[in-house]
Amino acid sequence: MQQTTQIQPSFTLKTREGGVASTDERADEVVIGVGPAFDKHQHHTLIDMPHGAILKELIAGVEEEGLHARVVRILRTSDVS
Repeated sequence: MQQTTQIQPSFTLKTREGGVASTDERADEVVIGVGPAFDKHQHHTLIDMPHGAILKELIAGVEEEGLHARVVRILRTSDVS
């Protein structure tokens, strides 16, 4: 008998739609692109990690380097890798 345990995330992702993304004047900005289904229809990776946790770590890595992170939903394509 296999027992599975579901881990509750310690971080909750909150997103909001902000209209069309514009070019920013910040030279220290890193844009992270996410697909159209991100946090709408898909919430976990293939290995069942919450998307919010992955995004949190990406943003933390950018900020650790002294840069500013901005997350943008790419609606034109789902291939944002």
